[in-house]
Amino acid sequence: MSFDSLEELHLYTERLSKNTIVNIYEKCCRVKKLSLSALSMVRCDATLGEINLHLTKLESLAVQCSSRTTFVPLLKAIQLLHRLSSFSIVFCEKINDRSAGSIILPFLRSLCITRNRKISAAGIKILSTNCPSIDSLIIRECPMFGDDAVEVITESLPYLTSFDISNSSAITLNSIRLILTRLRCLCTLRIDDCPKILKQWRNASQYIGNLLSLRNFYHKYPEFFIYDLPSDFVTQYESDDDCFDYDSANDASNSENLDDVEDLFIALNEQLVDVDNEIIRNAVEDAEIIIISDDDED
Repeated sequence: MSFDSLEELHLYTERLSKNTIVNIYEKCCRVKKLSLSALSMVRCDATLGEINLHLTKLESLAVQCSSRTTFVPLLKAIQLLHRLSSFSIVFCEKINDRSAGSIILPFLRSLCITRNRKISAAGIKILSTNCPSIDSLIIRECPMFGDDAVEVITESLPYLTSFDISNSSAITLNSIRLILTRLRCLCTLRIDDCPKILKQWRNASQYIGNLLSLRNFYHKYPEFFIYDLPSDFVTQYESDDDCFDYDSANDASNSENLDDVEDLFIALNEQLVDVDNEIIRNAVEDAEIIIISDDDED
């Protein structure tokens, strides 16, 4: 049976073998969107490395695998797929800082890395350099992804329009500061279930709204984003008039008492009611809603 006209294929199986891949190459050669999900891939590295010879029309590729497949031949092969604009890797833990250097996709627009325990800021820096056209980036549930990685991204990919760092355990308000300061084209930001951010913002959830509202709050009260900043960063931002033009009496960054911080947020909230209402009325219709939940609340 041939599937010459098939343009989209999603394959979910317990084990992906060499023969399965070969059959896809032979019978689905016109596929534009391919998704491969398996618990293991059996001796597929070499065969996956031939993908550029068979699926020449491929535009989107998603691979999910928790086996020991290295994917290095695949990463080298997709460099020759000039139509490829979207690439997603899930559970592919053999893709680490070193093998990330094999991902050289200058025309890639969308990249998703999920549940990878091996990629850190070093690998992210390589990816950002090798894939400079990315405008949509998702990095979720990657424990080695922290503020240093976000700093690299904001420096290397300043034209991002969509950024998702949900379920990032190491992310702090430090990263939100950098994102709001440097990513001027950003329209969508998702920071769901980042535990450190949730802890820092639990007394100020009323300020989390659409991206435009969050930007406004940051520029008006940047002192609330100092949490966990290294001393050299604090000095840097304090010397920047554009970022730090505020009344030091409202600075909660050095407060050790959460009750004091809560009282301060409540007081500021009363001052900002009219401002927030005006922002909501003027906000762009397609602004993304940032959803942050607090498990401690009913």
